[in-house]
Amino acid sequence: MFHLIIVKAALVISICGAIAAGQDRSTDLATSTNAQTDEHLSIQRFEIEGVENLLQINDRIWSSGEPRGSETFARLAKLGIRTIVSVDSAQPDVTSARAAGMRYVHIPIRYDGMEEEAQLRIARVMQETQEPVLFHCH
Repeated sequence: MFHLIIVKAALVISICGAIAAGQDRSTDLATSTNAQTDEHLSIQRFEIEGVENLLQINDRIWSSGEPRGSETFARLAKLGIRTIVSVDSAQPDVTSARAAGMRYVHIPIRYDGMEEEAQLRIARVMQETQEPVLFHCH
């Protein structure tokens, strides 16, 4: 189970890295679309004002750019997201997240790899949280 959590977290971090590096420049999509990448992974894209590249990886893991503005956090909460994990070095908007009833966790990760401590913190978040978790970078 622990290794599966780390693999999923690494996938999310990879997606964030690709988005930050400008590699994810797919076409603009309406409210949401479903794109099969293989028989085990179905990624759904959502368009919500105030957050770029919002992707639902599975029932528990979401990925996006940095959410901006209190209305954005309220919209994310309506999707069922209760925990947000920031993996970049910027200070997260904890106040807006709390106002929307969400928990914000800051686990900075370097672009050259994930240190073991960051891996363990991500695994702990996933073990402690049963609701959907949004991982975001820039």
